[in-house]
Amino acid sequence: MSLPEEQRPTAIFCANDEMAAAALMIANRMGYRVPEDLSIVGFDDSYISKVIWPQLTTVSQPFEDIAAEAVNQLGKYPEIEQFDPIIRILPQVGMCVNQQRMRQFLGFAIR
Repeated sequence: MSLPEEQRPTAIFCANDEMAAAALMIANRMGYRVPEDLSIVGFDDSYISKVIWPQLTTVSQPFEDIAAEAVNQLGKYPEIEQFDPIIRILPQVGMCVNQQRMRQFLGFAIR
């Protein structure tokens, strides 16, 4: 973040929560306040997103639905030579939002 202030990012979206935790640690070492100066979002809703401070905003995935669809596709394999190429859109992808960030954005906490 040695860029001039007008060129600095205001948010970082990481590929997983472990990377987001590392970005949070580095931001803190550099003197940036998360979420006041920089927003950091992780992916996977893993354990680390709940135990670091401040808690990460993270995207959760419906792992049970993904696994069920994979098993469904594998179950069809003996009858067909190729897997179904149709992309499945699974519902219930959610955001686990950092409560401090929501309080700052909305002016009150959600419980």
